[in-house]
Amino acid sequence: MASTNQKKLLNLKENTKGSIFELTPIALPIFISQAMDVFMIFSDRFFLSRLSIEDLAATLSGGILQYVFSTLVLGTMGQITSLVGQYIGAKQNEKAIQTVYQGLILSFGLTPILILLSQLAAPSLFLFFGHEDALMNKEMEYYSILSFTILTMSVRTALASFFIGIGKTIIVTYASLCAVIFNLPITYILVFGKFGMPAMGIKGAAIGTLIASLFPILILSLKFYSNEIHSIYHTRIKPLFVKKLLNKLLRYGLPSGIEMMVNVSGFLFFTMIMYSYSADVAAATTIVLNWDMVCFIPLLGIAQAVGGQVGKYLGEVDKISALKSAYSALKLAWIYSLLITIV
Repeated sequence: MASTNQKKLLNLKENTKGSIFELTPIALPIFISQAMDVFMIFSDRFFLSRLSIEDLAATLSGGILQYVFSTLVLGTMGQITSLVGQYIGAKQNEKAIQTVYQGLILSFGLTPILILLSQLAAPSLFLFFGHEDALMNKEMEYYSILSFTILTMSVRTALASFFIGIGKTIIVTYASLCAVIFNLPITYILVFGKFGMPAMGIKGAAIGTLIASLFPILILSLKFYSNEIHSIYHTRIKPLFVKKLLNKLLRYGLPSGIEMMVNVSGFLFFTMIMYSYSADVAAATTIVLNWDMVCFIPLLGIAQAVGGQVGKYLGEVDKISALKSAYSALKLAWIYSLLITIV
C-alpha cells in the first residue's frame, strides 16, 4: 500500500514538472514583489502631484533616465537566476554561490562608473530636448540623488536572483514589502516636512527612495548568510574573482542588458519629446505611463521565475521539462494580459 502511494506521488510530481501548477507558486511572490515596487513608485508620484505638475513630471523623466542606465546592469544580473538554477540542478552549489559573488563584484565595479556617466549626461540630455527651465531644474534636483539607486538596484537584483534561482521567491516579496513599509512614511515626512523635518519636496522623494532601497538588500543579505540557507548551499564561502564564471555571466547577461537598455531608451526618447511641449503635457504623460507601468511590470516576475526553472531543468539535463516551463510561463502571461486588458 505504501509503495503504491509513493508511486502515485512520484507520478504526480513528474506530471507537474514544468507545469503552470509548479510555476505559479514560484512566480506569484515575484509578481507581488514587482507590484509592490510599482506601488512604491506610484505613491511617490502621488505625493509629488500635490506639490506641482513640474514635480510630478520630473519623477518620470528622472526615473526613466535612471532606469536606462540601470538596465545594462540589471539585465546582466538577471541572468544569475538562470545560472544559479542550472548549477543547483547540476549539484554544483559552489559555482552557484560564486556566480552570485561575480554579480556583486560587477555591481560594485561597474555601477559607480554608470552613476558618474549618468550624472554628467543628464543636464545635456534634458537641455537637448528643450525642457522648460522650471521642469529641468526639478529633473536635475531629483536625478542627482536618485542616480545612486543604480547601485542599490544592482546589488538587490544579484541577491534576489539567487533566491529566484533556487525557487525560494517568498523572501523577495518580504524584501519588497519592507521597502514599501519604510518608503511611504520616510518619503511623506521628507516631501511635506513633518515631525520637525524641513519640507524638501522632490529632493525628499529621491532621498526617501534611496533610503528605502537599502532595506531589501539588508533583508536579502541576512537570509543569504542565514544558517538555514548556508547549511544547504554553503553561502559563507570566501568570495573569489572567478574569470570563467564572470565571463559566462557577461556572455549571457550583457546582451540581455543591452537589449533592455535599447528598449527603455526608446521609451525615454518618447517621454522626453512629450515633455518638451509643456509642463501640462508632461504631467499628463506621467499619469498615463504610471498606469501603463502598473499593467506590464508584474509580467517581469513571470519572466524571472521561469528563468530559474528552465535553468534548473537544463542543469538536470531535462530539456522536456525546461521547454514545458517556458510554455507554462507564456500561458500565465497570456492569462494576466487578458485580465488586465479587460480591466
